[in-house]
Amino acid sequence: MAGELQGTVATRLANGSLVDPNLSAAFSITQGTALMDVLTVSVTTSEGDITFPSVTTLGWIRIKNLDTTNFIKYGPKSGTMVVLGKLKAGEEAWFRMMTGITLRMIADTGTCKVQIRAYND
Repeated sequence: MAGELQGTVATRLANGSLVDPNLSAAFSITQGTALMDVLTVSVTTSEGDITFPSVTTLGWIRIKNLDTTNFIKYGPKSGTMVVLGKLKAGEEAWFRMMTGITLRMIADTGTCKVQIRAYND
């Protein structure tokens, strides 16, 4: 079967005279092996590795900061974490990961709950 993982990303900016029209892109990804993990983790103010119990070949990752106040930072492990991104309270991100990379996270001020969905490639 093809196109098992589907999604749409849309953006629109209207900030005074700064306007970017509604841009949207749909995607459809064929999954090689039917595996996914859904985790809710407590991210503390110390860097921590994220491990996936079922997914064997990392593909798409979707993370959402469930905290209502604090932000988290995330990125790949290279000895310590290389900060790639930041999610403020309630924000989420989608990205594709390479197998063999370890995802790390750290909370800014206090422990945050983060939901992570990992889809096998």
